[in-house]
Amino acid sequence: MRFYIDESGHTGDSINSGTDLDFAGQPYFVLAGVGIADQDQLEQEVLALRKRHEIADGELKSSEHLHHEAFVSDLIDWLCKSKAPILVEVVDKRFYLCTHMVIATLVRQDYEDMGSHGEYLLSNQVADALSNLASNEALEGFIEACISPSDHSLMTFFGRLLKPLVSKADARLSSTERFIKEVVIDAGIRYKVARDVNPQAHLDFLPSTDLAKRRQPVWMLPNQTSLANLYARINVVLAGKLADVTLVHDEQQQYARVLMDSLSKAERVGELKRLPFTPNADYRFVERAQLKFSSSKLSIGVQVADLIAGLIMRFYRDRKAGRRSSDAHRQAFEKIFDLTTPTTPLGINQVLPTKECVLPTFTGPATQRAR
Repeated sequence: MRFYIDESGHTGDSINSGTDLDFAGQPYFVLAGVGIADQDQLEQEVLALRKRHEIADGELKSSEHLHHEAFVSDLIDWLCKSKAPILVEVVDKRFYLCTHMVIATLVRQDYEDMGSHGEYLLSNQVADALSNLASNEALEGFIEACISPSDHSLMTFFGRLLKPLVSKADARLSSTERFIKEVVIDAGIRYKVARDVNPQAHLDFLPSTDLAKRRQPVWMLPNQTSLANLYARINVVLAGKLADVTLVHDEQQQYARVLMDSLSKAERVGELKRLPFTPNADYRFVERAQLKFSSSKLSIGVQVADLIAGLIMRFYRDRKAGRRSSDAHRQAFEKIFDLTTPTTPLGINQVLPTKECVLPTFTGPATQRAR
């Protein structure tokens, strides 16, 4: 089997936050993967659909072909009916920045006594609150500390984060504000204790960097963690049988090295004595898949993944902007979203603030969205 993978909403690492953290008008990053066992059947079906909907020859691209709504809807319908596994990662970039503030600086691994599940819930809760409460000034302070790590830049970030919380009396703070204030103060105290022992302790309280093609530093790249989690979800889909599986990712001129490293790191997670809590993803790799990069012009599978990623990204972007997607696009989205359940790795994993998560429209037992 091959899993074809492509992205939408790519603006580089989280350092490239744009003006007022608008991420160049692309607040979401989406990575989509679709598993195909019979490559010939896929090509024949796409060719038949192109003829039926009078789509001219050439590369299928979400930027050019999503307006062929019936074609896209029929394609996704065929994939679902043929039980081709579709897996999507949707990342809110502001929330993603907040998760790294939590993982690297505020929570880290300092709450191990809570267990993996407890740490997971705490980290989610802090990131959720920060995505609403943290000012652009505080987020920019975190970015500045990543670019120019020092005791001064880290303490400046702490100060910017605490400033609006200490300017009000505790009685006037909401329960969420009091919670964040306590977490930030505790992190600051732990940092000061660590600094007394090690003058370079600030480096342990900031995200580590990766190196891109020209060895330029890369911080907090959504592509990287999304691909790693997609890989761990595929591990669940195929019950660990990955030896004959190839991941075919759209060509990456700049980040190929980083993405290959991310899979190697993902494979090493299972060797840890204490595994992180990862719903619907299994980082205990018994077998390894192969990662290849292919030009989308040469791969129908990558083109299909591009259409899915573009559809999902535009759905969330329109939703955030208060625009309603067309009925055809919404129905296509729902076909993919309906694959998502609390107990399977298929469908859409939403790395979003809770208030932005799409919830099931059906009535039934309460479910916890994947995050």
